[in-house]
Amino acid sequence: MKKLLALAAVLAVFASVSSAQNLSLKNFKFFGEGQIFGANNTSKGAIISPAVNNQGDINVFSVLGLTFDVADNIGATVALGYGSTWGAQSLDGDNLNGYLNTIRVVQANLTVNKFADIDGLSATFGRQFYGEEDSFSAYFGVRRLNGDQIEAITSLDAVTVGYKKDGISAKAIYGQLDNADHSVYGLDVKISSIAEGVDAQIYVYDVNNDYANNAPTHDAREYVYAGIKPTVKINDLTIAVEFAKSFAGYKAFSTDVADYSSMIIKADLGYSADDFGARLTYFSLLEKNKDFLSFGNYNPGLIGANDLVQVFNSLNLIGYKNVQILNVGFDYALNKQLGLSIDYLHYTQALEFDDANGELDLTANYALSDNVSLFGGVGTWIASDIDFFEINTLQAGLNYKF
Repeated sequence: MKKLLALAAVLAVFASVSSAQNLSLKNFKFFGEGQIFGANNTSKGAIISPAVNNQGDINVFSVLGLTFDVADNIGATVALGYGSTWGAQSLDGDNLNGYLNTIRVVQANLTVNKFADIDGLSATFGRQFYGEEDSFSAYFGVRRLNGDQIEAITSLDAVTVGYKKDGISAKAIYGQLDNADHSVYGLDVKISSIAEGVDAQIYVYDVNNDYANNAPTHDAREYVYAGIKPTVKINDLTIAVEFAKSFAGYKAFSTDVADYSSMIIKADLGYSADDFGARLTYFSLLEKNKDFLSFGNYNPGLIGANDLVQVFNSLNLIGYKNVQILNVGFDYALNKQLGLSIDYLHYTQALEFDDANGELDLTANYALSDNVSLFGGVGTWIASDIDFFEINTLQAGLNYKF
Protein backbone atom coordinates (compact mmCIF):
# COMPACT_ATOMS: atom_id res chain seq x y z
CA MET A 1 0.00 0.00 0.00
CA LYS A 2 2.85 2.39 0.81
CA LYS A 3 4.28 1.84 -2.67
CA LEU A 4 0.94 2.59 -4.32
CA LEU A 5 0.57 5.78 -2.24
CA ALA A 6 4.11 6.81 -3.14
CA LEU A 7 3.39 6.26 -6.83
CA ALA A 8 0.17 8.30 -6.56
CA ALA A 9 2.10 11.10 -4.83
CA VAL A 10 4.72 11.15 -7.58
CA LEU A 11 2.03 11.35 -10.25
CA ALA A 12 0.29 14.17 -8.38
CA VAL A 13 3.51 16.17 -8.09
CA PHE A 14 4.28 15.54 -11.75
CA ALA A 15 0.80 16.70 -12.76
CA SER A 16 1.15 19.89 -10.74
CA VAL A 17 4.54 20.63 -12.28
CA SER A 18 3.11 19.96 -15.72
CA SER A 19 0.28 22.44 -15.08
CA ALA A 20 2.59 25.06 -13.68
CA GLN A 21 4.94 24.87 -16.62
CA ASN A 22 2.12 24.75 -19.15
CA LEU A 23 3.31 21.36 -20.33
CA SER A 24 1.08 19.11 -22.36
CA LEU A 25 1.02 15.37 -21.72
CA LYS A 26 0.06 13.55 -24.91
CA ASN A 27 0.72 10.61 -27.22
CA PHE A 28 0.35 7.95 -24.54
CA LYS A 29 1.44 4.51 -25.75
CA PHE A 30 1.65 1.26 -23.81
CA PHE A 31 4.31 -1.31 -24.61
CA GLY A 32 5.35 -4.61 -23.14
CA GLU A 33 6.97 -7.97 -23.62
CA GLY A 34 7.55 -11.15 -21.73
CA GLN A 35 8.33 -14.81 -21.78
CA ILE A 36 7.22 -18.04 -20.16
CA PHE A 37 10.16 -20.41 -20.33
CA GLY A 38 10.39 -24.04 -19.24
CA ALA A 39 13.51 -26.17 -19.26
CA ASN A 40 14.25 -29.74 -18.19
CA ASN A 41 17.97 -30.46 -17.98
CA THR A 42 19.41 -33.93 -17.46
CA SER A 43 23.10 -34.32 -16.68
CA LYS A 44 25.33 -37.14 -15.51
CA GLY A 45 29.02 -37.92 -15.35
CA ALA A 46 32.21 -37.48 -13.40
CA ILE A 47 32.03 -33.69 -12.98
CA ILE A 48 28.34 -33.60 -12.12
CA SER A 49 27.16 -33.61 -8.52
CA PRO A 50 25.14 -35.69 -7.88
CA ALA A 51 26.25 -38.27 -10.46
CA VAL A 52 22.84 -38.05 -12.17
CA ASN A 53 20.95 -34.78 -11.94
CA ASN A 54 17.51 -33.92 -13.33
CA GLN A 55 16.42 -30.33 -12.98
CA GLY A 56 13.30 -28.66 -14.29
CA ASP A 57 12.12 -25.10 -13.87
CA ILE A 58 9.57 -22.77 -15.41
CA ASN A 59 10.66 -19.13 -15.29
CA VAL A 60 8.69 -16.07 -16.34
CA PHE A 61 9.39 -12.43 -16.86
CA SER A 62 7.24 -9.54 -17.99
CA VAL A 63 7.79 -5.87 -18.80
CA LEU A 64 4.96 -3.36 -18.99
CA GLY A 65 5.65 0.26 -19.85
CA LEU A 66 4.26 3.56 -20.97
CA THR A 67 5.71 6.26 -23.18
CA PHE A 68 4.30 9.75 -23.53
CA ASP A 69 5.32 13.25 -24.55
CA VAL A 70 5.87 15.87 -21.89
CA ALA A 71 6.50 18.61 -24.44
CA ASP A 72 7.08 18.83 -28.17
CA ASN A 73 10.71 17.70 -27.84
CA ILE A 74 10.62 15.84 -24.49
CA GLY A 75 9.45 12.26 -24.08
CA ALA A 76 9.10 10.11 -20.98
CA THR A 77 9.31 6.35 -20.46
CA VAL A 78 8.21 4.40 -17.39
CA ALA A 79 8.36 0.59 -17.25
CA LEU A 80 7.94 -2.08 -14.60
CA GLY A 81 9.58 -5.50 -14.70
CA TYR A 82 8.57 -8.73 -13.00
CA GLY A 83 10.27 -12.11 -12.89
CA SER A 84 9.80 -15.31 -10.92
CA THR A 85 9.94 -19.08 -10.95
CA TRP A 86 6.74 -21.11 -10.97
CA GLY A 87 6.09 -22.56 -7.56
CA ALA A 88 7.91 -19.79 -5.69
CA GLN A 89 4.59 -18.95 -4.02
CA SER A 90 2.54 -21.38 -1.97
CA LEU A 91 -0.64 -22.99 -3.30
CA ASP A 92 -2.80 -20.23 -1.87
CA GLY A 93 -0.73 -17.57 -3.63
CA ASP A 94 1.06 -14.60 -2.11
CA ASN A 95 -0.26 -11.38 -0.64
CA LEU A 96 -0.12 -8.14 -2.61
CA ASN A 97 3.03 -6.93 -0.86
CA GLY A 98 4.74 -10.18 -1.78
CA TYR A 99 4.14 -9.54 -5.46
CA LEU A 100 4.92 -5.82 -5.21
CA ASN A 101 8.29 -6.69 -3.68
CA THR A 102 9.22 -8.62 -6.82
CA ILE A 103 8.27 -5.79 -9.20
CA ARG A 104 11.09 -3.46 -10.18
CA VAL A 105 11.16 -0.11 -11.93
CA VAL A 106 13.33 -0.99 -14.92
CA GLN A 107 12.84 2.24 -16.83
CA ALA A 108 12.05 5.76 -15.61
CA ASN A 109 13.58 8.42 -17.79
CA LEU A 110 13.15 11.60 -19.81
CA THR A 111 14.52 12.02 -23.33
CA VAL A 112 15.19 15.46 -24.75
CA ASN A 113 15.23 15.47 -28.55
CA LYS A 114 17.02 18.13 -30.55
CA PHE A 115 19.12 18.65 -27.44
CA ALA A 116 20.85 22.05 -27.27
CA ASP A 117 18.83 22.87 -30.39
CA ILE A 118 21.02 20.56 -32.51
CA ASP A 119 19.34 18.34 -35.10
CA GLY A 120 20.00 14.66 -34.46
CA LEU A 121 21.22 15.20 -30.89
CA SER A 122 19.30 13.71 -27.94
CA ALA A 123 19.88 13.10 -24.26
CA THR A 124 18.22 10.60 -21.91
CA PHE A 125 18.29 10.98 -18.13
CA GLY A 126 17.30 8.31 -15.59
CA ARG A 127 16.79 4.56 -15.36
CA GLN A 128 17.13 3.09 -18.82
CA PHE A 129 18.02 0.23 -21.13
CA TYR A 130 21.20 0.51 -23.18
CA GLY A 131 22.76 -1.28 -26.15
CA GLU A 132 21.63 -3.97 -28.58
CA GLU A 133 20.54 -7.43 -27.47
CA ASP A 134 23.10 -9.30 -29.58
CA SER A 135 26.00 -7.11 -28.42
CA PHE A 136 29.08 -8.71 -26.93
CA SER A 137 30.36 -5.43 -25.50
CA ALA A 138 27.51 -3.77 -23.59
CA TYR A 139 23.82 -4.50 -23.17
CA PHE A 140 21.37 -3.64 -20.40
CA GLY A 141 17.80 -4.63 -21.18
CA VAL A 142 15.51 -7.59 -21.70
CA ARG A 143 17.40 -10.84 -22.17
CA ARG A 144 15.88 -13.98 -23.67
CA LEU A 145 15.71 -16.69 -21.03
CA ASN A 146 18.13 -19.54 -21.60
CA GLY A 147 18.66 -22.67 -19.49
CA ASP A 148 18.79 -21.79 -15.80
CA GLN A 149 19.09 -18.04 -16.39
CA ILE A 150 16.45 -16.02 -14.51
CA GLU A 151 18.19 -12.61 -14.50
CA ALA A 152 16.10 -11.63 -17.51
CA ILE A 153 15.95 -7.84 -17.12
CA THR A 154 18.81 -5.46 -16.38
CA SER A 155 18.94 -1.67 -16.53
CA LEU A 156 20.97 1.12 -15.01
CA ASP A 157 20.74 4.71 -13.82
CA ALA A 158 22.52 6.71 -16.46
CA VAL A 159 22.86 9.75 -18.64
CA THR A 160 23.20 8.96 -22.34
CA VAL A 161 23.78 11.42 -25.14
CA GLY A 162 23.07 10.24 -28.67
CA TYR A 163 23.60 11.59 -32.14
CA LYS A 164 21.99 10.14 -35.25
CA LYS A 165 22.22 11.86 -38.60
CA ASP A 166 23.73 11.39 -42.07
CA GLY A 167 24.79 7.78 -41.56
CA ILE A 168 26.40 8.37 -38.16
CA SER A 169 24.95 6.93 -34.96
CA ALA A 170 26.85 7.64 -31.75
CA LYS A 171 25.98 7.23 -28.09
CA ALA A 172 27.94 8.21 -24.99
CA ILE A 173 27.01 6.90 -21.56
CA TYR A 174 27.77 7.54 -17.92
CA GLY A 175 25.95 5.15 -15.61
CA GLN A 176 25.92 3.77 -12.09
CA LEU A 177 26.00 -0.02 -11.76
CA ASP A 178 24.93 0.01 -8.11
CA ASN A 179 24.95 2.22 -5.02
CA ALA A 180 28.61 1.57 -4.16
CA ASP A 181 30.18 4.04 -6.60
CA HIS A 182 30.59 1.36 -9.24
CA SER A 183 30.19 3.07 -12.58
CA VAL A 184 30.64 2.68 -16.31
CA TYR A 185 31.18 5.26 -18.99
CA GLY A 186 31.90 4.85 -22.65
CA LEU A 187 31.30 5.72 -26.28
CA ASP A 188 29.83 3.63 -29.09
CA VAL A 189 29.97 4.93 -32.66
CA LYS A 190 28.40 3.30 -35.74
CA ILE A 191 29.08 4.58 -39.24
CA SER A 192 27.03 3.26 -42.15
CA SER A 193 27.98 3.19 -45.81
CA ILE A 194 31.66 4.02 -45.42
CA ALA A 195 31.79 2.41 -48.82
CA GLU A 196 29.08 0.57 -50.71
CA GLY A 197 27.79 -2.14 -48.37
CA VAL A 198 30.40 -1.41 -45.68
CA ASP A 199 29.55 -0.33 -42.12
CA ALA A 200 31.74 0.01 -39.05
CA GLN A 201 31.41 0.18 -35.27
CA ILE A 202 33.95 1.45 -32.74
CA TYR A 203 33.47 1.39 -28.97
CA VAL A 204 35.35 1.96 -25.73
CA TYR A 205 34.13 1.48 -22.14
CA ASP A 206 35.69 2.17 -18.75
CA VAL A 207 34.29 0.18 -15.83
CA ASN A 208 35.24 1.79 -12.55
CA ASN A 209 34.50 -0.73 -9.82
CA ASP A 210 35.75 -3.64 -7.77
CA TYR A 211 35.38 -6.19 -10.58
CA ALA A 212 39.03 -5.45 -11.27
CA ASN A 213 40.14 -5.27 -7.63
CA ASN A 214 42.65 -8.09 -8.02
CA ALA A 215 44.47 -6.45 -10.89
CA PRO A 216 48.22 -6.23 -10.14
CA THR A 217 48.51 -2.45 -10.36
CA HIS A 218 48.00 0.66 -8.31
CA ASP A 219 44.94 1.49 -10.42
CA ALA A 220 42.91 -1.63 -9.68
CA ARG A 221 39.55 0.10 -10.07
CA GLU A 222 40.10 0.83 -13.74
CA TYR A 223 38.90 -1.72 -16.28
CA VAL A 224 38.89 -0.50 -19.85
CA TYR A 225 37.93 -2.45 -22.96
CA ALA A 226 37.72 -1.25 -26.54
CA GLY A 227 36.74 -2.80 -29.85
CA ILE A 228 36.09 -2.38 -33.54
CA LYS A 229 33.61 -4.20 -35.77
CA PRO A 230 33.46 -3.76 -39.56
CA THR A 231 30.51 -5.28 -41.46
CA VAL A 232 30.30 -5.97 -45.17
CA LYS A 233 27.07 -6.79 -47.03
CA ILE A 234 27.19 -8.30 -50.50
CA ASN A 235 23.73 -9.12 -51.83
CA ASP A 236 22.43 -11.90 -49.53
CA LEU A 237 25.77 -12.36 -47.77
CA THR A 238 26.81 -10.56 -44.57
CA ILE A 239 30.32 -10.68 -43.09
CA ALA A 240 31.21 -9.12 -39.74
CA VAL A 241 34.43 -9.29 -37.71
CA GLU A 242 34.70 -7.94 -34.18
CA PHE A 243 37.98 -7.46 -32.34
CA ALA A 244 38.08 -6.24 -28.73
CA LYS A 245 40.88 -5.84 -26.20
CA SER A 246 40.69 -5.36 -22.46
CA PHE A 247 43.12 -3.64 -20.12
CA ALA A 248 42.61 -5.19 -16.69
CA GLY A 249 43.52 -2.72 -13.98
CA TYR A 250 45.27 -0.35 -16.37
CA LYS A 251 44.40 2.80 -18.19
CA ALA A 252 43.56 2.17 -21.81
CA PHE A 253 46.53 1.49 -24.08
CA SER A 254 49.02 1.57 -21.18
CA THR A 255 52.46 0.24 -22.11
CA ASP A 256 52.46 -1.88 -18.93
CA VAL A 257 49.39 -3.87 -19.84
CA ALA A 258 50.96 -6.56 -22.02
CA ASP A 259 50.98 -9.35 -19.45
CA TYR A 260 47.50 -8.69 -18.09
CA SER A 261 45.34 -8.01 -21.10
CA SER A 262 42.75 -10.16 -22.84
CA MET A 263 41.23 -10.05 -26.29
CA ILE A 264 38.36 -11.53 -28.22
CA ILE A 265 37.79 -12.18 -31.89
CA LYS A 266 34.26 -12.83 -33.15
CA ALA A 267 33.63 -13.44 -36.84
CA ASP A 268 30.15 -13.90 -38.33
CA LEU A 269 29.21 -15.08 -41.79
CA GLY A 270 25.53 -15.12 -42.70
CA TYR A 271 23.52 -15.95 -45.80
CA SER A 272 19.80 -15.31 -46.11
CA ALA A 273 17.56 -15.75 -49.13
CA ASP A 274 13.81 -16.33 -49.23
CA ASP A 275 12.97 -19.12 -46.76
CA PHE A 276 16.52 -20.36 -46.11
CA GLY A 277 19.40 -19.03 -44.05
CA ALA A 278 22.86 -20.24 -43.06
CA ARG A 279 25.12 -18.96 -40.28
CA LEU A 280 28.76 -19.46 -39.32
CA THR A 281 30.25 -17.87 -36.19
CA TYR A 282 33.77 -18.16 -34.81
CA PHE A 283 34.46 -16.83 -31.33
CA SER A 284 37.83 -16.87 -29.58
CA LEU A 285 38.92 -15.48 -26.24
CA LEU A 286 42.60 -15.24 -25.37
CA GLU A 287 43.38 -14.19 -21.81
CA LYS A 288 46.55 -13.31 -19.96
CA ASN A 289 46.02 -13.72 -16.21
CA LYS A 290 42.80 -11.69 -16.10
CA ASP A 291 39.21 -12.29 -17.17
CA PHE A 292 37.64 -10.37 -20.01
CA LEU A 293 34.95 -8.31 -18.34
CA SER A 294 32.05 -7.05 -20.42
CA PHE A 295 28.33 -6.50 -20.03
CA GLY A 296 27.30 -8.00 -23.32
CA ASN A 297 24.77 -10.68 -24.15
CA TYR A 298 26.58 -13.34 -26.17
CA ASN A 299 25.25 -16.67 -24.88
CA PRO A 300 25.48 -19.31 -27.61
CA GLY A 301 23.65 -22.61 -27.51
CA LEU A 302 20.87 -24.09 -25.41
CA ILE A 303 23.40 -25.80 -23.13
CA GLY A 304 26.77 -24.14 -23.50
CA ALA A 305 25.73 -20.69 -22.37
CA ASN A 306 24.92 -22.06 -18.93
CA ASP A 307 26.79 -25.31 -18.31
CA LEU A 308 30.20 -24.35 -19.65
CA VAL A 309 30.89 -23.16 -16.12
CA GLN A 310 31.61 -26.84 -15.48
CA VAL A 311 33.73 -27.20 -18.60
CA PHE A 312 35.70 -24.01 -19.13
CA ASN A 313 35.11 -22.35 -15.73
CA SER A 314 32.54 -19.87 -17.11
CA LEU A 315 31.09 -18.61 -20.34
CA ASN A 316 28.37 -16.24 -19.23
CA LEU A 317 28.30 -12.42 -19.24
CA ILE A 318 31.59 -11.91 -17.38
CA GLY A 319 34.61 -14.11 -16.80
CA TYR A 320 34.89 -15.82 -20.19
CA LYS A 321 37.77 -18.29 -19.92
CA ASN A 322 40.22 -19.10 -22.73
CA VAL A 323 37.78 -20.67 -25.11
CA GLN A 324 37.01 -20.87 -28.78
CA ILE A 325 33.63 -21.68 -30.25
CA LEU A 326 32.65 -22.60 -33.78
CA ASN A 327 28.91 -22.37 -34.45
CA VAL A 328 27.34 -23.65 -37.68
CA GLY A 329 23.61 -23.08 -38.08
CA PHE A 330 20.83 -23.37 -40.64
CA ASP A 331 17.37 -21.79 -40.62
CA TYR A 332 14.36 -22.77 -42.69
CA ALA A 333 10.87 -21.28 -42.76
CA LEU A 334 8.31 -23.93 -43.62
CA ASN A 335 5.64 -21.26 -43.93
CA LYS A 336 4.84 -17.81 -42.55
CA GLN A 337 4.19 -19.25 -39.10
CA LEU A 338 6.66 -22.09 -38.55
CA GLY A 339 10.44 -21.83 -38.62
CA LEU A 340 13.10 -24.44 -37.80
CA SER A 341 16.76 -24.06 -36.89
CA ILE A 342 19.57 -26.52 -36.35
CA ASP A 343 22.89 -25.58 -34.75
CA TYR A 344 26.13 -27.36 -34.05
CA LEU A 345 28.55 -25.71 -31.63
CA HIS A 346 32.14 -26.87 -31.26
CA TYR A 347 33.87 -25.88 -28.00
CA THR A 348 37.59 -26.13 -27.32
CA GLN A 349 40.15 -24.47 -25.11
CA ALA A 350 41.68 -21.55 -26.99
CA LEU A 351 44.48 -22.58 -29.36
CA GLU A 352 43.82 -26.25 -28.61
CA PHE A 353 41.74 -28.55 -30.80
CA ASP A 354 41.95 -31.79 -28.87
CA ASP A 355 39.53 -32.71 -26.08
CA ALA A 356 36.84 -30.83 -27.96
CA ASN A 357 33.24 -30.79 -26.83
CA GLY A 358 30.22 -30.18 -29.01
CA GLU A 359 26.55 -29.37 -28.78
CA LEU A 360 23.73 -30.14 -31.20
CA ASP A 361 20.52 -28.08 -30.92
CA LEU A 362 17.22 -28.22 -32.78
CA THR A 363 14.78 -25.33 -32.23
CA ALA A 364 11.39 -24.36 -33.60
CA ASN A 365 9.32 -21.17 -33.51
CA TYR A 366 5.61 -20.95 -34.27
CA ALA A 367 3.91 -17.56 -34.65
CA LEU A 368 0.42 -17.52 -33.19
CA SER A 369 0.05 -13.87 -34.23
CA ASP A 370 2.24 -10.87 -34.99
CA ASN A 371 2.85 -10.40 -31.27
CA VAL A 372 2.76 -13.91 -29.78
CA SER A 373 4.86 -16.97 -30.62
CA LEU A 374 5.63 -20.41 -29.25
CA PHE A 375 9.11 -21.89 -29.20
CA GLY A 376 10.71 -25.21 -28.37
CA GLY A 377 14.13 -26.77 -28.46
CA VAL A 378 16.13 -29.89 -27.72
CA GLY A 379 19.87 -29.97 -27.18
CA THR A 380 22.48 -32.62 -26.44
CA TRP A 381 26.09 -32.32 -25.35
CA ILE A 382 28.63 -34.29 -27.37
CA ALA A 383 31.67 -34.81 -25.13
CA SER A 384 35.12 -35.89 -26.28
CA ASP A 385 34.90 -38.67 -23.68
CA ILE A 386 31.24 -39.66 -23.44
CA ASP A 387 31.87 -41.39 -20.11
CA PHE A 388 33.06 -38.12 -18.60
CA PHE A 389 29.73 -36.35 -18.63
CA GLU A 390 26.47 -36.00 -20.55
CA ILE A 391 24.04 -33.11 -20.68
CA ASN A 392 20.65 -32.98 -22.41
CA THR A 393 18.02 -30.27 -22.37
CA LEU A 394 14.39 -29.91 -23.41
CA GLN A 395 13.06 -26.35 -23.56
CA ALA A 396 9.71 -24.78 -24.50
CA GLY A 397 7.82 -21.60 -23.91
CA LEU A 398 5.93 -18.58 -25.16
CA ASN A 399 7.07 -15.08 -26.20
CA TYR A 400 4.93 -11.98 -26.51
CA LYS A 401 5.64 -8.38 -27.40
CA PHE A 402 3.44 -5.41 -28.16
